[in-house]
Amino acid sequence: MNNRPSIDQFTLNDWLQAQSELSANSFKQLKRLATVAGIPIPAPVRGVNSKPRVLFDFDMSNTAREVRISDIAALNKFKRDLDEWCDHLLSDLRSSLSSMGLVSSKNHDRLIDSLETYIKYDDVFKAEPVKIGIRFARHGVFLHYGAGRGYGGRVGSTWLDRLGYTKETNPESLGKAGTGKRPQRDWFNSVLDYHVNELADIAANYCSDMIVDSSYFYLGL
Repeated sequence: MNNRPSIDQFTLNDWLQAQSELSANSFKQLKRLATVAGIPIPAPVRGVNSKPRVLFDFDMSNTAREVRISDIAALNKFKRDLDEWCDHLLSDLRSSLSSMGLVSSKNHDRLIDSLETYIKYDDVFKAEPVKIGIRFARHGVFLHYGAGRGYGGRVGSTWLDRLGYTKETNPESLGKAGTGKRPQRDWFNSVLDYHVNELADIAANYCSDMIVDSSYFYLGL
């Protein structure tokens, strides 16, 4: 009997298990099915270039953009404010990890060192920021959710490995993510809660119609 849950029941751990065991093409098909069905895919498994990110939602027509970027002083201030915001975010994320005592192992040290932000500019004028993203070592995802080998999600799954053999979640690990030796460590989302509000103020000061879309910025959405 196939006890794999439907895609809309997938936990983050189910997605991570599927990504590690399925072939690249099979996992791509799985994500395509989720997209067509309107099912959100967690940021850590959306793709190499789809790390947690925040989008700016506003009038992106070339005409409107050309008018905005003609105000060089306002545009430059927006860029400086975003750079400072990124610096503050990274500093607080590192402090969050340190305050939890998560700087004593090789993996945790590497996680802190891997934290970095990036700003993407518009494709036409290459001048106006349209997206901010953050990258970090995948270990940070498991740390945040308390997931790992022997500590599976609430719902198990069945999948094919790279050799075509059927695999399934070890029943003994079900529901153990975030328990025992794998407690959840909210070093990420809790920090973003404060900074996203700050980012919304920066965006509004630059363009009154600009809205910050943070739906892809939090882990596990």
